[in-house]
Amino acid sequence: MQLAWTFPVRRVMRRLLRQYFPKKTLLAHFSQDDLDIVALELNERPRKTVEYRTPTEEMQEEDR
Repeated sequence: MQLAWTFPVRRVMRRLLRQYFPKKTLLAHFSQDDLDIVALELNERPRKTVEYRTPTEEMQEEDR
């Protein structure tokens, strides 16, 4: 079941991923290291919804 509030979150994430992987790109053509680099870059990107902190910073703050 997909909740209505998740739609904007998924839409934003798809838009961010499209910067790295255009539509119809097969992820099988990329190594795990390539995918890890993209994940790291996305997790180090500041987000307006968390007062321009990065998701990594936000997670570290929650762990405290």
